[in-house]
Amino acid sequence: MIKNLAIGGGSNRMLLIAALVLGLLAAILVGVYLSNLSSDSGGSSSSSSTTVPVVVASLNIPAQTVVTEQMLTVKSVPIDVAVIGAFSKTADVVGQTAQVNVAAGEQMLPAKVTSVTTAQGTFGINTPLSLVIPQGMRAISVVIGPVAAAAGLVRPGDHVDLIRNKAVDVNNNAGAQEVATSCYVLQDVEVITVDTTLASADASTNAQSLAAGPVSGASKLMVIAVNPSDAALIAAAQEEPGDGSVKSPLWIALRPFGEHGTVQNLPTCVNAPAS
Repeated sequence: MIKNLAIGGGSNRMLLIAALVLGLLAAILVGVYLSNLSSDSGGSSSSSSTTVPVVVASLNIPAQTVVTEQMLTVKSVPIDVAVIGAFSKTADVVGQTAQVNVAAGEQMLPAKVTSVTTAQGTFGINTPLSLVIPQGMRAISVVIGPVAAAAGLVRPGDHVDLIRNKAVDVNNNAGAQEVATSCYVLQDVEVITVDTTLASADASTNAQSLAAGPVSGASKLMVIAVNPSDAALIAAAQEEPGDGSVKSPLWIALRPFGEHGTVQNLPTCVNAPAS
């Protein structure tokens, strides 16, 4: 009996040792699991604590509505909640047109409003001109002579100066004679269309986009965006002979790419005051 007890005691010790080893292994595995869980939780908490500003609608904005400052607000949201591409400043959205119904609280995205880029992406070559005119500006057509636009090489997106050329009668010692005179109507205006081709959204600042546009060729019609008072000046400079046509086509002086501003001390056309 003593012998049997001894053998039984040894077997029990082996079982006990095996149980301790398995228990220790289980404790290690649980510890590793909890450590990973804590690490993941910590990373998620860190991500959630990082916020970014996004523009959201402060009220419901119906489709085809011009967006105003009162319709928007800026909120700080966790970075993992912010939608990629969402606007961060209200100034980038104000004045654009909502293309879809936007519910209050929705983040404002370029695809939901009309800018030159989104309009051309949506409508392509059929983009309405009214969707790409800058806020507060007016689009007006300019009739030019076949050689007036730098030999027909002006592209949509180029910046140009507009010059009026006119013959006037003068009296001098030789008697009455006709003399040509010129004046600058406007300087540094962007060509937004040549015939019916719109400028790319960034053509005036991106040489590759500018080069991708077609040249004017033998075109006699361009559209430019100007402020309302300058639109009246252009209309007066082109004149109307009474049959609906333009009496004085304008000359186009093409500017170097990226050059902007007004050159001083040039002869400038002045619109006569209305009687």
